[in-house]
Amino acid sequence: MYNPFINSKLKKLYQNDKHRGEFLNLNEVKTILVLFDTVDYEEADLLVEQLLKAGKQVRVYAYKDKKDEYDYSETPYKIINSKEATDWFDNKIDEIVEKISSFRYDLLLDLTIKRNPVLEILALSAKARMKVGYKKGEQSPYDLSITNLNVDKSDNNLQVRELGKQIIHYLSTINKA
Repeated sequence: MYNPFINSKLKKLYQNDKHRGEFLNLNEVKTILVLFDTVDYEEADLLVEQLLKAGKQVRVYAYKDKKDEYDYSETPYKIINSKEATDWFDNKIDEIVEKISSFRYDLLLDLTIKRNPVLEILALSAKARMKVGYKKGEQSPYDLSITNLNVDKSDNNLQVRELGKQIIHYLSTINKA
């Protein structure tokens, strides 16, 4: 997605990024912000349910591309439509960033496989002690980047499922006492 408005915000956020993350074990984590693309709803939802069953407080924001025609009005997650996120005049992205950055999270999990500048803005703006996601390019907002999923690259759902498994594995073994 190329949008000069979004790309300009993203560039500025990377230039001003002062985040210095911590490496936390999953047992230390109480609050989590999860980001994902709605094309991966089912896989992301499974991971969110797993985190909720583990007693974590989870907030979820998902990006809905204009090609996605599914009605997410019944979902408990905040859905960000591509139009509202990239509209120069409406400027909803600033409102969303303000909401996200008004809360401090222990952990940010970005479950996107393909680069999504809108969710990247949210990841950079979030106040999280630790940020984890799949490395998609040279610049990364994450403290822990997963780089190899060892699954069929053409199956996005399988990639997201594997990403979730690896994230849980790494977070369960980091700083284990």
